[in-house]
Amino acid sequence: MIQNTEYFLKGGRDGVLLIHGLTGTPTEMRLVARGLHKAGFTVYGMQLAGHCGDVQDLLGTSWKDWYKSVEVAADKLRESVDHMFVAGLSMGAVLALKLAMEQPFDLIIMDMVMPTMDGTEMLAKIQEDEKAKQIPVIVL
Repeated sequence: MIQNTEYFLKGGRDGVLLIHGLTGTPTEMRLVARGLHKAGFTVYGMQLAGHCGDVQDLLGTSWKDWYKSVEVAADKLRESVDHMFVAGLSMGAVLALKLAMEQPFDLIIMDMVMPTMDGTEMLAKIQEDEKAKQIPVIVL
């Protein structure tokens, strides 16, 4: 059975959507969330579809389900903030970049190590996209 482990830390009118990695949980982003919240940000540690349950829960989902949960979380956070930033860990970074390419963002924060490509390759892909290349990127 899937357990909801999301968290929403209310802060100022600038918000950060945190997206965990494949087979991970929002908890793996909690340390970053606390630091951002302490700095005044509203932080939403969202949970990807199929995660925080058993293997069958995860196997019953695909990247499309995970991405849909990111879109829903982004819409929820936007209701509480004027400016939204997105950050992801591992596969969460790939989902964050997809969201940033489809919706307007002020900043992309991503991990250098990702499942299918490294940060350098992802930066090259960002530069190929007319909308995305205008967004500042921080690579961790």
